[in-house]
Amino acid sequence: TKALFTAAAQEADRLGHQRIATAHVVLALMREESAASSFLRSRGITLEAASVAAAMAESPLAGEDS
Repeated sequence: TKALFTAAAQEADRLGHQRIATAHVVLALMREESAASSFLRSRGITLEAASVAAAMAESPLAGEDS
């Protein structure tokens, strides 16, 4: 769990985001070969889709309160 949140924080940092969103966690999961990434891929989630979602994580259009 600690490694996952560290990776999610790195994803948020890489995108210049101040908060870790669910999309950053999913992106971190998708970058590793694991049961979780296999499960997500089996549900149609791709690294590209996770990247787009993470990039939009702090967008005002993402529905976050200001």
